[in-house]
Amino acid sequence: MKKRSIITVLLVLFLPLLLPAQNKTYKGVVVGIDGQPIQGAIITYSYGSLSVVTASDGSFSLDHPDKPGRLTVVAEGYYDRYYPLNETALPGSIVLTPTSTPVYTGTLQWPDYTLGRHQHSLSTQGVEKKDVKYVWTIDQSIQDKVTGLRVVRQGGMPGEGAYLNIRGLHSIVGANTPLYVVNGIPYFGHEDVSHVINGYSRSALFNQNTRDIRSVTVLKGADAAVYGSLGSNGVILIETEQATSDNLETRISFTGQYGLSLPGRSLPVLGTEDYKTYLQDIGMTRYSLITALQADYPFLQQGDNYHSYLFNNRTDWSGRVQGPSFVTDNVFRVEGGDEIAKYNISFGYLSEGGVLGSTKSDRYHTLINSNIMVSRAVDIFTNVGLYYVNSNLQEQGMQSATNPLLAAYHAMPLLSPYQKEPDGTLLNTYATYDGWNVNNNPTFPYDNVSNPLAIVNTVKAADIIYDANIRLGLNVRANRYLTLTGLLNLYYNYTQESIFIPGVTNKAIVPQYYGVGKNTVRKGITEDMTNFYGLSGLYQRALGGVHRLMASTGLRFMNRSLEYDLASGYNTANDFYETLGNVTDDP
Repeated sequence: MKKRSIITVLLVLFLPLLLPAQNKTYKGVVVGIDGQPIQGAIITYSYGSLSVVTASDGSFSLDHPDKPGRLTVVAEGYYDRYYPLNETALPGSIVLTPTSTPVYTGTLQWPDYTLGRHQHSLSTQGVEKKDVKYVWTIDQSIQDKVTGLRVVRQGGMPGEGAYLNIRGLHSIVGANTPLYVVNGIPYFGHEDVSHVINGYSRSALFNQNTRDIRSVTVLKGADAAVYGSLGSNGVILIETEQATSDNLETRISFTGQYGLSLPGRSLPVLGTEDYKTYLQDIGMTRYSLITALQADYPFLQQGDNYHSYLFNNRTDWSGRVQGPSFVTDNVFRVEGGDEIAKYNISFGYLSEGGVLGSTKSDRYHTLINSNIMVSRAVDIFTNVGLYYVNSNLQEQGMQSATNPLLAAYHAMPLLSPYQKEPDGTLLNTYATYDGWNVNNNPTFPYDNVSNPLAIVNTVKAADIIYDANIRLGLNVRANRYLTLTGLLNLYYNYTQESIFIPGVTNKAIVPQYYGVGKNTVRKGITEDMTNFYGLSGLYQRALGGVHRLMASTGLRFMNRSLEYDLASGYNTANDFYETLGNVTDDP
């Protein structure tokens, strides 16, 4: 009797374990943002790998165990959607967002991993390839795409960069620009204003073509802490095209853009008659007699006089130094491979014509990507980027003697850009800056201005850039949870800047160096070599079908060598000698 009682108690205790687990049924409908049902969407339950497919009306019914898990909704042409299955009530309608939706990202790319929209903080934002504007530089392509990212172009010169700032100024001493990380490698571009070409600064990302960009991620606050003090002003992660496509067919594509760059609106300036009236009003505040004023400025006299031929012009100086220019961007791409090796190769040519004179920037570039699977657990990937840039430029900044736009606003509309004979015949030589000074002993010194047209046509400012970036990486999957990555990156940049400002043979430009430098020559060379070595480990594991554990660690070592050489001088023998061989270098 006692033995029978024990057996009965044991049966009662283990009876719940022998009964099948209770299931729940989740019924719903999958629709797009337009409210239309989505047929063929796959709903998967993580615990037990259960899945169903939506009907033509978007409806579905899923029986799942009464245990915590995660519901995944996948449909072609839409971003994936995830829902936790716990005590929280699930919606009756699941809304999916099309992948073509502008300014909407489904995933964000980190150097070692990818996070879904539901996994990263709200302060971290990204721009996918579909939202990248195909313009000349990356900074322009992401303008107005990320909250808190300020993009202000520093000037209108071809190839010139923009000032980027995240969440305002953080220092009044140091730079406030973010750190650029390209394919997991910190990148230190040259954004400083040139010491050779006044007021010019090259884009830090000049060597990246917008059509090679896969995604851009902006890290702010705590998300940027992984880069330490380098990321104190935020981090911009840039991922370029890689040889990772699942499409193994050989694909050849060509993309070309062609257009015209037109001058913008100019500042309003006085016409000839208004200018005369204004000058006379101002002059009478300094001259005691109007006759003395008219002696220095004879065009203020009524009627014709001997010097009238010098001042009977109506010159639109801004219009003379600006005009439309041709712009084009071309990319030829070949991609494909097989189960072992994949490749993605692009060749490009970009020509950005400037609206100021003959300014222009030409860039030739190639990006070679490959991925080789050595074994199921090991793969090798490489990226080789080669770039060549050649630009014709002009000076900017507050130097009216050499800035053609500033000189155009200062020059009198009464003057001609070319020398004139008393009978009105135009010569093919540029008017000198002081050719209109009719009085050898004026009451007040003349305020001479450089000939704007002579500046844009005779000043020779240029830069030449050779740039190479080589990345070699190795992925080792130690087990199903742990991946080890090794990186080696070699970067080399050679930039040569030069400028020659004439003024000895043809005195159309105001002398430099307090009036003693009739012509000027400057040259500068920057040589930058950076070696990067990195080793990282990433551990990812799903827990209980709901939670996800992710941990990463790594070591980075970077060695950078930077050299800058500058030489300048003035007063060569004549304007045909544009070298530093025989110049004065001390004013």
